[in-house]
Amino acid sequence: MPAPRNPLGAVACSANSGKTSDHYLEIAPEPPMFKSMTQSRFNTNVIYLLVMALLFASALSPSANAAMVSTDSYLAQTQMAYDRQQLLALIDTDEIQQQLANHGVSPADAEARINAMTHAELLAFNDALQNAPAGEGLLSTLLVVFVVFVITDMLCATDLFTFVHCINK
Repeated sequence: MPAPRNPLGAVACSANSGKTSDHYLEIAPEPPMFKSMTQSRFNTNVIYLLVMALLFASALSPSANAAMVSTDSYLAQTQMAYDRQQLLALIDTDEIQQQLANHGVSPADAEARINAMTHAELLAFNDALQNAPAGEGLLSTLLVVFVVFVITDMLCATDLFTFVHCINK
């Protein structure tokens, strides 16, 4: 005779004497209908949570813009950086710092002005340096630096000299 089952499907214990007891050996699993509903609800909630997390993360992440860099623009940028470094190295020499101090310009102001120069100003300045005669380079270099500072004072880019008035005001 088979062991009796409870309403949930657990098998009742039987003793050696063949009598059945009210103790059950196992707990019946949930009926498949309820398990699939709770499992599918859980899966749906997890999917919604993951989708929302991905949308949130993609909305907050910065976008990267990749573009082709032309050789000309790259060379112009590197040449400008190289020209600027050459001028900064020139200003670091003791002779130039002494001459700037004689004209009332601090080396820090000169360095700040060189860092603020546009590409056209750097090209003009370096062109003047390259075309200067060999023996007169220091004097003409200082003259060019002075003229550049006067022009930038006139354009309100710097305020190094009190005798130069801004033309943009």
